[in-house]
Amino acid sequence: AATGFIDAGSIGLDVELQRVDLFFFEYIFPQLLQRTDGFITGGGRITGDFSYPIFDMDLRFDEGLMVIPRFNLRYTDFQGPVKVDRDGIHLQDMTFRDGTGGSATVAGSVLFNEYRFFSFDLEGDLDEVLIMNQDRAEDLPFYGQIWGSGTLSLTGPTDIAVLFSQNAVTKASSELFIPVTEEEFAFDEGFIVFADSAGNIPDFSALSYRRNLLSQR
Repeated sequence: AATGFIDAGSIGLDVELQRVDLFFFEYIFPQLLQRTDGFITGGGRITGDFSYPIFDMDLRFDEGLMVIPRFNLRYTDFQGPVKVDRDGIHLQDMTFRDGTGGSATVAGSVLFNEYRFFSFDLEGDLDEVLIMNQDRAEDLPFYGQIWGSGTLSLTGPTDIAVLFSQNAVTKASSELFIPVTEEEFAFDEGFIVFADSAGNIPDFSALSYRRNLLSQR
């Protein structure tokens, strides 16, 4: 239930969420997620206007499920507290499972960046979590089944996010295949980037984004 008013484009809502399904995540991240289930509870306040809503919400995720088709992944049992403010969605020790016995704890933020673009600033502790489950290359530069353990970070805009770890290890049964032929070489520059001999990687800071993701497309 929500009470408030609309006045010249402004928002003033007090919100109490008894149970809200998570289907809307598929619209926030349409290129990443194919399906989301679960629900959130909690409440707070929404102010600002429709082009720049300002949140002050304390929520909880339960029974969450996310399907990531690009890597054929299905994560379940998402649960944990979440804070939403004017800067983004902040996960506070969110836990989930991968369906093969692996589990993880994730903390950090999905940032709004003043609604110009979404970006990640997340850290996770993985315990033999399945992070790739593809049996063919298709549009990927590599494929296979990979389980990972260790501390990982995921940072940057959603379309060029960087996954990094200094202590990650793979499960012994993991397999990685990189198809290379004389006729062609499948390479997705949006997913995999090679550093030069000095360890430098390309600078993506010059990429431009829409001024506001909530503006009419």
